[in-house]
Amino acid sequence: MDMNIPRQSYSAIWVFLSCCLLSLHSYAAPPADLNLKADEALLLAKDQVQDFASLIDNAEGVLVFPSITKDGTDPDFEHDFGVMRIGGKTTNYYETHAASLGIQVGAQKKVLILVFNDKAALQQFRESDVWTVGEDGEVSVIKPATDSPASSNTAPVLALLIDQSGPVYSFSLVGSRFVKSPY
Repeated sequence: MDMNIPRQSYSAIWVFLSCCLLSLHSYAAPPADLNLKADEALLLAKDQVQDFASLIDNAEGVLVFPSITKDGTDPDFEHDFGVMRIGGKTTNYYETHAASLGIQVGAQKKVLILVFNDKAALQQFRESDVWTVGEDGEVSVIKPATDSPASSNTAPVLALLIDQSGPVYSFSLVGSRFVKSPY
């Protein structure tokens, strides 16, 4: 059996694979758009959750995923690109493949915000290639209530999920993965 592949075929294969890889990265919004969406998500959270502004102001870092949607490759996972802010400045971009947060087909996007209250937890997160909730760290859910301001919760890492009807009070991030984006 002759295994000689014409030289032109290698070029065609290379072009095809390059296009595939570029198309995977094109799902991410450009950094400027992502930062704008993160700003809007933080304003939404500050508007809907009592004392959230104070919580953000005192945090070591904040990771904002402004538009989590269903990942078309797996119905049990949702996907988004996010912005890490430390001291109010963007430091890195991340990608998440979150365990299903209850988004239904045709439903609107959800906003996920992780608040790092502990410097060691933030450092461990930032130094990890892949950080998985439940394996590499625990995340406590912010349960907004009129008698309990968000800033009273001092767990090392907090999570807030907001959908089209407001804050979501009961959800789990166990198994959700966070990976630094190549931006």
